[in-house]
Amino acid sequence: MDNSTESISGLGFFNLGNGLIEIAALTSLIGSTAAESLALGDKGPAGLVWATMTIFGVMSIVTLFTATATPGWLRDSVGVRGAKSDAVVGLSLDLSKSFKYRGRGEAANALERREVYVFDQRTANILNAISPSIPGEDLQIYSFIQDPWRQKTASYHSRLDWILLGLSGAAKLIESFVLWRYGALMLALVTILSWLFFFSAALTLQLYDLRRHAPISKIDIVTGSLPTCSTVGGTRKILLGVTKSTRQHVLWKTIWGLGGIVGVITVIATYLVLAHPTSTNVFFIWTGFQLLWLALRSTLFYLLSDREKQDHVGLEYKPWPKVGPQERARVCRLVFALSKYQQHLHPRGLLSYTEDMESSVEGLHNVRSEYPLSSNEEIVSISVHGVIGDTLLASTSWVFGSKRGGHDFYDTCIIILNTPDGTIAIPAARALPSKPPQETLDFELGVQTTHLPRGGLLPLGSRGNFLNIGIDVQWCYWIPCSEGRWLFFMTEQTKVKGTRNASVLSDQQMTDKLERGKIFISLKHVGEVKEIVENSTLACGFLLELLK
Repeated sequence: MDNSTESISGLGFFNLGNGLIEIAALTSLIGSTAAESLALGDKGPAGLVWATMTIFGVMSIVTLFTATATPGWLRDSVGVRGAKSDAVVGLSLDLSKSFKYRGRGEAANALERREVYVFDQRTANILNAISPSIPGEDLQIYSFIQDPWRQKTASYHSRLDWILLGLSGAAKLIESFVLWRYGALMLALVTILSWLFFFSAALTLQLYDLRRHAPISKIDIVTGSLPTCSTVGGTRKILLGVTKSTRQHVLWKTIWGLGGIVGVITVIATYLVLAHPTSTNVFFIWTGFQLLWLALRSTLFYLLSDREKQDHVGLEYKPWPKVGPQERARVCRLVFALSKYQQHLHPRGLLSYTEDMESSVEGLHNVRSEYPLSSNEEIVSISVHGVIGDTLLASTSWVFGSKRGGHDFYDTCIIILNTPDGTIAIPAARALPSKPPQETLDFELGVQTTHLPRGGLLPLGSRGNFLNIGIDVQWCYWIPCSEGRWLFFMTEQTKVKGTRNASVLSDQQMTDKLERGKIFISLKHVGEVKEIVENSTLACGFLLELLK
C-alpha cells in the first residue's frame, strides 16, 4: 500500500515538472523590450551580455539579431525588417561602388555613397533639429559639433561596462557551479558556453574601443524632397560631419549575426536537456536563476542610460558665402552623390551616363556662351574634353534653391572642348534618341509617331518597351555659335569624348531637321533648344558658385 502511494505521488510530480518545462519553453518566445534594447547595444556592450543571461525572451532577441545583421537590400524582402532594427542601423542601399575624389592638396580618399530610406534614430534626431530650406531660399550649411564632455563621459561609462561584465561573469560561474553540484553537467555546459560567446563578443567590442560613445567615422548628409528627372525638388537640408553610430560597424553586425545562431542553438540545447528525466531540484534551481537574471536584466535596463540619445544637439550654421574651402568640397561631393542617385532613377539608365563627369569637374574656368566659329565651313572638327550632364546640373540647381525641376533640366548639359586657345566650357543642349524603331504607329490617329516624348515608350518596337535605354542609343548635341548658328553632331552609342565632326546649321536648318522627326525625340523647333541652353546657362552659374 505504501509502495503504491509513493508511485502515484512520484508520477504526479513528474507530470508537473513536464508542464513547467513546457511553460518555460513558451517564455523563450515572449518578447521583452528590456532584452531587445540591451541586446542591440543601447546601453553598451555589457548590455549585450545581460540581455542573454536568461533564456526568457531570447527568441525575440534572435529575431532582432537577424534583422540588424541582414543587409538593407535583403532585410525587407525576407520579412525581418522592423522599426527597432531601423532605429539602430537604419535602412540604406549602396548607391555605387566607392569612387576616388582628389581635392586640392588632398590625397585620394575612397568615399561611399548611399541612398538612405530610413535613418537610424540617432541620426534622425540630429536631422530633426535642423530647419529645412524651401525652394528660393539661400543655401544653408549645418555642421555637427561633438559634445566637448563626450570623452569624459565615455570614460565613466567604459569603467561601468567593465564592472558589469565582471559581475555577469561571477553570476554565471555561480549558476554553472550550482547546476554542476546538483548533477546537471550538460545544463551547466549549455549555460556557460552561451554566456561565454556573448561575454567574448562584449569584451572584443571593449578592447577595440567600439563602445557606445566612440565614433567610427563621420558622414555628410543631404536630405529632403529630392529632385528627379520628372519632379521638382522641395525642401532640403545639408548636414556635415555627423559621427556615425558605432553600431554601424561590421563588428557589431557580425556579432549580431553569430549571436542569432548561438541563441537558437542555446534554446534547442536547453530544452533537449530539460526534456530528459531531470531532478525536480535541478529544474527549480535552473528556473530560479532564470527569474533572477530576468529581474536583474530589467533593473539594469531602467538604471542605465541610453548614451546615443542626444537631448541637446550641437549644430553650427553658416550661410554659403561664409563656408570654408574644405566644407565646400564636402558639399560638392554630396552634389555628385545626388547626381548619381538621379542616374539610378533616370529613364535613360546608368549606361547612358558613363562618360559624364561624376567625381570632379575640370575645364569650367573658362565658360563661353558660344563656340567661336572662324570660317563658313559646313563641317567643323571639334575635340571634346568632357561633358557635365543634366543630373549634375539639376542636383546643383536644387541644392541652391532653384524652383525649376528635373524636367526643365532634362536635356541640359555643359560641353567642355579643347581649342587652340585652351579649354572652354559652353552651356549646350543634348538629347538621347534611339535608333529608328521598326514601327511607331499611333493607333488612335493612324499615323506614324515621330516626335516621341521624353522617356517615352514604343507602342511596337524591336527592343522592348523603353525607347532610350540600352546599347543601341546615341547622344545628339547642339552647341550654340555666333550669328544664330549651331554645331550639331551625334555620338557613337553614348561615347562623346574625342574628336567629332559637327555640322554647322542655322536656326531655320535646325527647325527643319527637328520638324522632320527623323531623330525620334520630342523637340520640334529651335526655340525649344534655345530654352534648354538657357536652363544649362542657369545651372552653370550655380555650378560655378559651388566650385568657387
